[in-house]
Amino acid sequence: MNGLESLQQALGQHGELLKSFSTNLKTLGDRMLELEQKAARKPGGHPGDRGDNDVIAAIEGSDLFPRLQRGEIKRASFVVPSHALHAKTITSTIMGGTIGAADRSESIIAPAQRRMTIRGLIPSVPTNAGSTEFVRELAYTNNAGPQYDSGSPGPNTEGATKNASDLSFELVNSPVVTVAHHFTVSRQALDDSAALGAYIQSRGLYGLALEEEDELLNGDGTAGSLTGLVASAVAFTGGATNLSPLDAIRRAATQVALSEHIASAVVLNPRDAETIETAKDSQSRYLSMVVNGTVWRLPIVETNAMTAGQFLVGDFQMAATIRDRQEATVEISLDHADYRTRNLALVLIEERLGLEIHRPAALCYGSLSYVS
Repeated sequence: MNGLESLQQALGQHGELLKSFSTNLKTLGDRMLELEQKAARKPGGHPGDRGDNDVIAAIEGSDLFPRLQRGEIKRASFVVPSHALHAKTITSTIMGGTIGAADRSESIIAPAQRRMTIRGLIPSVPTNAGSTEFVRELAYTNNAGPQYDSGSPGPNTEGATKNASDLSFELVNSPVVTVAHHFTVSRQALDDSAALGAYIQSRGLYGLALEEEDELLNGDGTAGSLTGLVASAVAFTGGATNLSPLDAIRRAATQVALSEHIASAVVLNPRDAETIETAKDSQSRYLSMVVNGTVWRLPIVETNAMTAGQFLVGDFQMAATIRDRQEATVEISLDHADYRTRNLALVLIEERLGLEIHRPAALCYGSLSYVS
C-alpha cells in the first residue's frame, strides 16, 4: 500500500471517529434537553436551576470528556449526582405528602377519665400499721332522770337512790389492704419514648384511683377488700309504692336525721341525677328541685361507681375515716423474673389504705322507685 492509500485509510478511520463523536454528542444533547424540559414542567422549576448545571458540570469535569472531544475514545460514562436527575421530578409522583414526615405531638391522647368523688367525702388520717382498730359504742341504756323515791324521807328526793344507766363497747378491727397492678414494657420502649413512660405512669395511677373509688364505695369486705360505704350503710326503710326519686332522697335524709346525724350529700349514678334534674309535673313543667347541684339542700355527688337505680345518703364526715398507709407509688424494676436478660421492665403501681366505718347509722342506702 502506497503512502496515499495509507493517508486515505487514516482519514476514513478519523471520519468514523468524528461521526461516532457527533452521534454521542447528539445523544447527550437530547438527554440534557429532556432534563431541561422536565425541570420546566415542574411548578417553580426553571432551566438553569441546580439540576442541569450539575449535569453539565459532571460531564465537563470528567477526564473522559476531553478524550471524547479529541476522538480518542468512542464511548464514555459520566457519574452524575443523583439529585440532578431526580430531585426535580420526585414530587410529581408522590401524593398526599407521603414523603415529608408528619409533625407528631409528643403526648399520647388518653380516653376520658372519671372524676374521683368518693374520697373527697371522707376525712383521711395516716397510719403506720398493717391494720387499725377503734373502740365503738355497741349499746347505751340511758336511765338518766330526777333523783326520786316515793319511800325516801322529806320531800321524797333526799336519800333516794339514783338511776343507773349502762354502756357496752366493741373493738372493731379495720384491715389495711393493698390495691395494685403492673405493666410489662420493653426497656427500649421506655428509653426511646419519654412520652410512653409518662403515659403508662399516668394511666396506671388513674386505674389505681378507679379501683380505690370502687373499693371505698362498693367494697364487700371479702379477703383483701375493704368494707365499703354501701355494705356498711343502714337499709332505707321509707320506701312506698310509686315513690318518686325525689321523695326517696328526702325520706332517706330524714332517716339519717332520726339517727342524730345531718346528711351532707347524696351519691347518685349520672342517669339518676339526670332523672331527678329533669323531673316534671303533670303539665310537663320542670319541677326545678335541683338548685346549684343540690337537691333538698344536699349536694349531688355523681359517679359511675354507683349502681344505676340506687342511692346513698349520709353524713359522710361522721360516718367513716380513710386510713392511708402508703400513698400511690410507681416503681420500675428490671429484676423481676428474667426481665433483665430479656430487656423488659416491670412498672408496678400500688397503694395501701384502710376504711374505718365509725357510725353505720349515718349512712342510708336504698333503691329509687320511679313513678310508673
